[in-house]
Amino acid sequence: MIYACLSSENSDSSAESLQDILRFKKEGRLWYDWGGWYEGHDDQDRLRINQFKESFGSQIMITYHGEELLSVKARIFTVVAKLIRRL
Repeated sequence: MIYACLSSENSDSSAESLQDILRFKKEGRLWYDWGGWYEGHDDQDRLRINQFKESFGSQIMITYHGEELLSVKARIFTVVAKLIRRL
């Protein structure tokens, strides 16, 4: 199972994330999703975040999440939802 790091406006989020990591490690969890990887080369702040993530022995995993609408009902619902968002 993969556990994700969720960002929040809470100033305690770093401490909470560390507590989560330590608890997951104690429970024997193998994966923790830090929530993305900067693939560029110019943004120094994001590169430092990548270095921070690497300091934990990170392994970059490419994953994709998507949906395939198979039923006519699902396709109609999606079109109607898009039209409503435009209003």
